[in-house]
Amino acid sequence: MKTSMYVYRSFLALILQSIQILVDAQGGGGDAMMGDLIGGLLNAMGGADDSICKFECPNGETPVPNKGHVPTSNGCGSFGIQFDTSAIPKMVECCDKHDHCYDTCNKLRSDCDKKFQKCLLNKCEKLKSKEQKACKSTAQLMSSGSAALGCESYLQSQKNACLCKRNSEL
Repeated sequence: MKTSMYVYRSFLALILQSIQILVDAQGGGGDAMMGDLIGGLLNAMGGADDSICKFECPNGETPVPNKGHVPTSNGCGSFGIQFDTSAIPKMVECCDKHDHCYDTCNKLRSDCDKKFQKCLLNKCEKLKSKEQKACKSTAQLMSSGSAALGCESYLQSQKNACLCKRNSEL
């Protein structure tokens, strides 16, 4: 059930993101409204629900930080897809922080994703007003994409960052 919900949510998110790109490309504006729509739909399908994408150890074991693990980042991308951040190079800082958050044992995915969106939008606020619209659209696509498609990356990062210990070993 969780897998089919994840696939459905990911497919719908890609459709919504494609619609947003088309609206923006045609000068339709409304990026804030579209962002609210995408975010609302993702949340309704469990995009921000940690119970759908939660790292759990087998057999009731407890995840504890792997002391030998060093968090890593791949910039602004995942699964071989990289966002072009050349227009707003400061966004890479947000991507790196987001990757490090995913790659830190016991961090909640929803907290990482919220901080990521806030970081991206803060970078946009520092731009000239005429550049902010495109920046905010890019930020919304990046954060929506992460919310829709980031579960596997999050789970793999948690698996690398945590060791599973029996309660008697704690």
